[in-house]
Amino acid sequence: MGTHRHGRHERSRHLSAVPTNASAESYADELQVGECDASFAPPLEPGADEMKSLQAFAGGFDALMGLDSEPLPTEEFDWSSVEPQDEAFVALVLMLVDDCCERMLDTEYRTIARRILARVAVGDPRVFRRTENTDRFAAGLVWLAGRGSGGFARRGSRPKSGDLWRWFGVRDCSDRGRSLRIAAGLFPDADLTDYVYSDELALGDAGLLHSRFRKSLVVQRDIRLRVTTERERRSPVVSLDRDRLVVAVEPIAVLGAAKSLPVEGERLGICVMLGTELDNATCYALSIPDAHKLVSCLQAALEGPPPNREP
Repeated sequence: MGTHRHGRHERSRHLSAVPTNASAESYADELQVGECDASFAPPLEPGADEMKSLQAFAGGFDALMGLDSEPLPTEEFDWSSVEPQDEAFVALVLMLVDDCCERMLDTEYRTIARRILARVAVGDPRVFRRTENTDRFAAGLVWLAGRGSGGFARRGSRPKSGDLWRWFGVRDCSDRGRSLRIAAGLFPDADLTDYVYSDELALGDAGLLHSRFRKSLVVQRDIRLRVTTERERRSPVVSLDRDRLVVAVEPIAVLGAAKSLPVEGERLGICVMLGTELDNATCYALSIPDAHKLVSCLQAALEGPPPNREP
């Protein structure tokens, strides 16, 4: 296939082919079958990056793979790291948080809030001493517990941030929630932070995720795994570098082609039937312009010079 021109861009590449059952060791002996423009090769997207937006919430790849959707247990607050001077303040905050979660949310969010509060006691207990306003502190804590699992979003039927502020009789306390996030050290790993979206606040810990949100992550995880696996299974690209594109090929025969109409619709097209016999044939529908393009590509390949077998 000769070199093609795309505007001012002009570049030739080698297109090589190996049998679909060839091993990696046989790639050095591949048969070079033609040349094509660099635009022939589609961009290859690494599957791992597609999972990073989910890893940020779960706390890494292994945590994401191990996610389940079981409800968090009801558990008591861990007082072991609370200093004596902070006990009275923390007790008042717990009372307010428990009441809000039980009435507005559920016991899972209560468990999440208790776990975050215990993390704050370990990470930076000084935040307990910077204010006497337990209402704002509790509101920020519940907001953080909910936002980490996609709660208090601007849309949807679940409670909004404004509902939470009204419950506690305070103004917007999201800044307090973010400061508690810092105090508790609840951030995803540095290489995951670019993958976090604004509607949720990733805490980087699967133990702080509501079962409903974990279930949605599991669904998204499994879909992306299937898409990545299917792409890897179907992608013909074996290797790609600056000068050579190696693709897996399967010998096939042309069984026929004819003008056709879709079952529903009036747009004329071309039906191409490929396979070794009718029983295992695959039919492809091409538009008239694409059919002309295919003919042009095939003609250019037939008339082009033999490729250089040197890598």
